[in-house]
Amino acid sequence: MKRSKIFIISLLVIMFSFSASAQDDPKPTSVFTLGAEISPRTEYYHGYKTLALEDEKMKLNTAQRSRLVLNYKSEKIVSKLVLQDVRDWGNQKQLVKNEAASVSVHEAWGEMFLTKNLSFKAGRMEIVYDDHRIFGSVGWAHQARSHDAAILKFTNKKMHFHLGGAYYNDNNFNDNEASFNSYRYYDGPNAYKAIQFAHFNYNSKPFNISVLFLNNGKSENEYSVIYDDVNEEVLGTERVAQNVAYSQTIGARLQYKNNGLTFIAGGYYQMGVNPSSWATAVDADDKELSLEDTFFEDRGYETDKGMGQKIGAYQFNVEAGYKAGPVYAALGVEMLSGNSYEMDANNTSATYGSVSDTDENQSAFTPFYGTNHKFNGWMDYFYVGNHTGNVGLTDIYAKLILKQDKFFVKLIPHYFMTAGSGSYSTATVDADGFETGDYIETVFDGGLGTEIDLWCGYNVAKGACIQVGYSHLIATDSMKALKTGSIDTEISGSQNWAWIMFVYKPTFFKHETFKK
Repeated sequence: MKRSKIFIISLLVIMFSFSASAQDDPKPTSVFTLGAEISPRTEYYHGYKTLALEDEKMKLNTAQRSRLVLNYKSEKIVSKLVLQDVRDWGNQKQLVKNEAASVSVHEAWGEMFLTKNLSFKAGRMEIVYDDHRIFGSVGWAHQARSHDAAILKFTNKKMHFHLGGAYYNDNNFNDNEASFNSYRYYDGPNAYKAIQFAHFNYNSKPFNISVLFLNNGKSENEYSVIYDDVNEEVLGTERVAQNVAYSQTIGARLQYKNNGLTFIAGGYYQMGVNPSSWATAVDADDKELSLEDTFFEDRGYETDKGMGQKIGAYQFNVEAGYKAGPVYAALGVEMLSGNSYEMDANNTSATYGSVSDTDENQSAFTPFYGTNHKFNGWMDYFYVGNHTGNVGLTDIYAKLILKQDKFFVKLIPHYFMTAGSGSYSTATVDADGFETGDYIETVFDGGLGTEIDLWCGYNVAKGACIQVGYSHLIATDSMKALKTGSIDTEISGSQNWAWIMFVYKPTFFKHETFKK
């Protein structure tokens, strides 16, 4: 009996000692991790991004993103390096020598803490804010998006304020312009010459509020048109100046989550100007010409400095949903303003894709650097390398999401409509049904079609997941006109896209340092 009491007391003492020791475990002063991401994805295409024409065969492609990820964090420094290789299966020999640029730097940045709440981050980085609408990582695309930028951050428990920007160098020499002045021009691959942005977020449950401002600068060029006024022909052009045209985007996002209820509302407004190239004219003897501006405009040259249209565009979205157990159901709508479009009834290609002459302003909203695949249908008919400066979009959608243990499924149907007005050409036919060669102009009816998206995934283990998806599109005549240029285009009766992806994210090594 005494031995039992002694054993129980000893066991309690040991358990208490372990508990006290666990509570006193020191936090590491620095943490280093080495990991990877390998994500091959096979996709079946038949109407992805644009309509598949009649008798068009399906396409099958496998591509892969491979990353080596290094993270370091201490009290004063945070740093990240991501090396990335993106390739289609089969585009490299099995017996391969070293290849130039086969591996790129996706991220390489450092962040230093000047005080507990104030830090400075610089380098190549992903910039992600809110729901990815204006700034996003574009993680679905194998290459993803990153910026060369710098950000000053102030952060506390409930809020942050970021002030950032990027300015890209001028010294990109253009071999086609051998003059000394060509060193002053920016011809880089980025979508902007310079940006400045600010982001404020306040998160105090159940509310999460954000405000974003973006000043987006793009290059515009001035050319000298060398014209032979005797033979009435253009001998060539030479770039003589470059400016930066700025547009501004400002908006806010509100999210409310409480007791299973979710409400999201957001909106942005864009203003400023679009960049454009313009020209001045000299004759073959380098003397300025006194010809009327319309003479050059008729030949495709703009003659006034800064011919870009003024921007007046907007976006807004509202979503309301409810979560009951593992199921989330929601309804939502998003609208992105658009231009009015016209198509020449007698020549379908003459003005297809051009803003109407009656539009003095650019009314089409541009979501710039967002993860646009996330929105407006996963078949990427809108704003994924396309549909900018177009008739805009109204997207009415529903969401049904189930997350149960290691399994999840998402079902999202969409109904698409134009936001701006437009017209398309229709071929006339005779009594026997044969085309006469004439066309009539028909106004968009607004409805573009319906898309149904399905995405399922299973987390096999930590760092290993299998995902599959299927999307189906039912297009209207207006969608045919918008994507092909004519309502008479014969398209396939089935527009769909399917994919399967395997995601591996192992952690190879982790090292923690503690105070001695």
